[in-house]
Amino acid sequence: MKEAGIICTASSHPTTGWVVPFTVVEEKPSGKRRRFIAWPKGKNAQDDYEADVPLEHISRYLDVVYDETATLFDLKASFFQVALPHNIRASFRCRTESGELVEFARLSMGYKCIPEILNTITRVLAGDPAMVLPQYAAPKELKIHVWIDNIRISGPHEKVEAWGQRILHNMQRCGVTIGEQQLKTKEYDFIGVHFNHKDNTVSLSEKTIKKLQQTPSLDTTTVEQLESTVSRMMYAGGVRGESLFPYYFFLKIVRRRLSRLNRGLIRPQDPANLSATVKDIGHSWLTTLLQNEPVHPPQKLPSTATLVTDASMYGWGALLFKDSGEVLAAGGAWAHPPHMISQAEARAVHLALHAFKQYLHGPVDIRVDNTTVMHIMQKGNTHSQALVKEADAIDKVLRLHGVRATWNYVASEQNPADGISRGKPVHSVDLARGWNLRWGEREAG
Repeated sequence: MKEAGIICTASSHPTTGWVVPFTVVEEKPSGKRRRFIAWPKGKNAQDDYEADVPLEHISRYLDVVYDETATLFDLKASFFQVALPHNIRASFRCRTESGELVEFARLSMGYKCIPEILNTITRVLAGDPAMVLPQYAAPKELKIHVWIDNIRISGPHEKVEAWGQRILHNMQRCGVTIGEQQLKTKEYDFIGVHFNHKDNTVSLSEKTIKKLQQTPSLDTTTVEQLESTVSRMMYAGGVRGESLFPYYFFLKIVRRRLSRLNRGLIRPQDPANLSATVKDIGHSWLTTLLQNEPVHPPQKLPSTATLVTDASMYGWGALLFKDSGEVLAAGGAWAHPPHMISQAEARAVHLALHAFKQYLHGPVDIRVDNTTVMHIMQKGNTHSQALVKEADAIDKVLRLHGVRATWNYVASEQNPADGISRGKPVHSVDLARGWNLRWGEREAG
């Protein structure tokens, strides 16, 4: 490491921090490799700054499987390719086996700010339009995804090939060492997901499946192990595009255990002590994930209709505005009034989807004037026991009929279904408001 310029003899400056060096074994497509980590525990605790790395939910990385092809790059030994400023090297010191005092001259994995630094550098090399001047940005026809030191570009064959060469040129000019690379490929693994552009499906990668298979049994798991296991399961669920509503009770108990851990009431190594019911739900979910059937992720396609719903303590109402020019109405009084208005709003959506299911033949734009319901359906998860039943019912109807939905807010005073939910007839002003929403949605996407 000294010959490579990664560490050097310590300067005359007083030591301000120590690193804890160790290694871990990683699995790469080319085989296993040992990763060196230098953990500056004191420096991490001392610095107030927290790394800001714009990594999005896994679902945001999946729809590229509908593109023609992709090219991937993985920077090799990337953490060692950025020099540490001389004035902070005294915070990254350790001793060699011979007892010599040395300090790091280059970044190494372990310092909490490094992921942001490396992610920024990699985005610049990839030509991310958000990071570079327009003349250096990737063509608009391409999608650029960067995950710390991994790059994926996707789009038309010719554009992908040309920009891949541009990235290679950028890396060579900057002296970046490239590890694994896959050029113009239609099948590959990226961030734990297997992408197949030939049949437009995604599934969990072998590495992800292996980690799920190796998770401790829920019968004997500790609190610390439970947190790790559920994190992996939620990630895998995001790849499969499933909602978390069926696993509400399981996740509720997990949150309770972690809350007690955060408050110091239990220790990480304490047994999780899950009930039989909770374990059954968890086992069922894990079994589903391990089946790993390929799925078609949602495509960003324009909606074909706008469904507007509303609820009051009297009843519910809905209007469906279709691109064909048709307007359909449904609604009525409650047979059994809900206890909460949010519950009523969710039930209104469920009843509306049932009423209009034969008329929904493509993506639908759903508008509600309740932000709670909107956010729950956007996330596919809820912490509210009162809403989980209604939300799960909506999700099941959409999946049963293969309908993709986007969720948006409409102000109560602009909601064209407001009158129907209160037992009033539909007026021309309600239709005008509805068509304004529909035309606005079409112009937006």
